[in-house]
Amino acid sequence: MDLISLVIQDRQQNRTKFPGRIRARGRIRCAGTHQKLPGARILPDHLEAEQITALIGTTRNVNNNGAFGADTINGHTEHVDQIAARLTVFDELTIATSKYEVVVLEGCDGTGKTTIARALAERHGYAVIHSDRPPDAFDLAERYREVLARPGKMALDRSFISELVYGPFKYGRSRLSAPDAAGLAFRVADRGGVLVHLTGSADVIAARLRARDGYAPPPERIGALIESYRAIFDALAGAAPTITSDTTGPDTTGPVT
Repeated sequence: MDLISLVIQDRQQNRTKFPGRIRARGRIRCAGTHQKLPGARILPDHLEAEQITALIGTTRNVNNNGAFGADTINGHTEHVDQIAARLTVFDELTIATSKYEVVVLEGCDGTGKTTIARALAERHGYAVIHSDRPPDAFDLAERYREVLARPGKMALDRSFISELVYGPFKYGRSRLSAPDAAGLAFRVADRGGVLVHLTGSADVIAARLRARDGYAPPPERIGALIESYRAIFDALAGAAPTITSDTTGPDTTGPVT
């Protein structure tokens, strides 16, 4: 991981350096794209009426009476904290990531990558690309470069970061080098994209996997994967905009894929 960091530092000489990740348990933050309101959860400043309506079904009129924190959106008055209370962390992530052209969703199984990718497709028209592991004969770095060169809005359900994590765990090695990883992260930034690090409690993730698949690895193995993702995202810090979210908090509801 130190080598990835060194490559990024070397290549950042004439590039924009993105701020480090801002973490918040059970909610999301990304520097420059969110505003914090007293008594409310983190909401994107570009939240629009139709997005809220799609997420919570109907917008309920509430008398303003000069109450602090009330916001008028296309004729509907609603307290921001009341809106926020109805949004799960997956709703928030869908809204926050929809401003980016490319959304790279990463994290171990059971953290909600497919849930968010599906929401981006259904609500915002993203093309979803599910990354599998091709045979060793493939040039994996070139494959990801080709994917990132495609036009249009896309959500990647796993990508090159998962190769850096699962390659060593499952196959004893990663087929991507440190320069490959750094270069791909910069390409994400050049495409107006964001890296999304989904993490959480190993015990909660194990319970999700058992409910979904009937089986889950031991929590110790899940914990090791979580730590590996953390280390790689730390190494990639500054290469591209990054959002980190704990998706196992109490505000997570419904099935997670």
